[in-house]
Amino acid sequence: MGTKKTITIIAAVDVIAILSSESLSGNVYLFDNNKANGSTGEGTSDLKTNIAYNEGDEVNLLWNVIPIEPESYAGLSQVIIDKEYVKAEKKNYEGSDVSYWKGTVVKKIEQLPYHLVIKVGTKDAEFTCELNLVDLA
Repeated sequence: MGTKKTITIIAAVDVIAILSSESLSGNVYLFDNNKANGSTGEGTSDLKTNIAYNEGDEVNLLWNVIPIEPESYAGLSQVIIDKEYVKAEKKNYEGSDVSYWKGTVVKKIEQLPYHLVIKVGTKDAEFTCELNLVDLA
């Protein structure tokens, strides 16, 4: 039996700046809890999450978005990723209507670009951010 791990990926977004510029560029800061295992680009919009997946491992990815401004809205409306490698689905925290996305790695990845679709503000504006999963093993 392989290793079991969960990697959390957070997008902290500056909602006011995104709505003003109509762009995520320079207004989204990405983090994961896997820097010690080789993830790079922490705190930038160029996060590369090292998943270090081997056959038999159980690797789960949890994605969430948080607004930097406490009174503004930001949410993750979609994770666009190749289903051949990662099965992703929208979930709700138990007992609430607050959602997050969960992905399960099903196949070894060398490098896999994917997209987060982030909804911000009351206009239901959506913006897309590209990230990468990598396997540095």
